[in-house]
Amino acid sequence: MFDEGEVQMTGQRVRSNVGVMALVLALGLIGAGCSAESSDSDGAVNFYESLDLASPSAAINTFSDAFARNDFMTVWLVLDRQAQLVAEQHINLLQYGNLIRRDDVPNIGAEVSSVFDLDGLETSDRWNMFSQFMMIGDDHDAYLIDLSGEVTLGDESLVGEHTEVVAAVEGIEGDVLFRLTQSPSGKWRVNQVIVPGGDEDMIPWSVPQK
Repeated sequence: MFDEGEVQMTGQRVRSNVGVMALVLALGLIGAGCSAESSDSDGAVNFYESLDLASPSAAINTFSDAFARNDFMTVWLVLDRQAQLVAEQHINLLQYGNLIRRDDVPNIGAEVSSVFDLDGLETSDRWNMFSQFMMIGDDHDAYLIDLSGEVTLGDESLVGEHTEVVAAVEGIEGDVLFRLTQSPSGKWRVNQVIVPGGDEDMIPWSVPQK
C-alpha cells in the first residue's frame, strides 16, 4: 500500500504530465493553424478565387487544363458572364447542337432526359447542367471543339473590347482563336473559342455552320 506522501507525489506527477500534454497539444494546434494558413492559395477564400485568371494566357491555360481533365465545372467558371448566359439559353431552349455535335449522339433526347431526371439530379445549378452536357459530348466523342489535346499559345492582340490569343491545339487543324474579356475584378475569362471558318455569332464554341 502507498503511504499518504507517495499518493500526494503521484498526484502531483500526474497533474504535471497532464499540464505538459495540454501545452504540447495547444502548441500543435497553433502550429497546424499556422501551417494551414501559410499553405492557402494566395489567401483565396473559395475555389473560384483560387483559379489563375490573372492574364489572358493564364486564363486559357486554366481553361484548357480543366477541359483536358473533363472538369467542365471549372471550364464553366472560366467562361465569361455572356458565354455562361448564352450556354444556359442553349440548354433551356433545347439547342443541344450549339454545345455538342448532336448528330453524333444517338437518341440524344432520351439521353438528355436520363441525365437530367429530377429524381437523380444532384443539383440544378447552371454549371452542373453545362458539365452534364459536356460529359455527354465526351462519352460520344461529340465535342464541337475538342480542347483535350495540348494547347500551345501564340500571339495576343486587342481587338475591340476583346483580347484575342491565337493557339495551336493538338488534334485540330489550323489556328484556334481564344477570345477573352476582363471582368470588373480584373480577372480574364473566355468568351469564345473559334476554329478556322467558325461562325463568330456562336458562343461559346464557334464552329462553321453546316
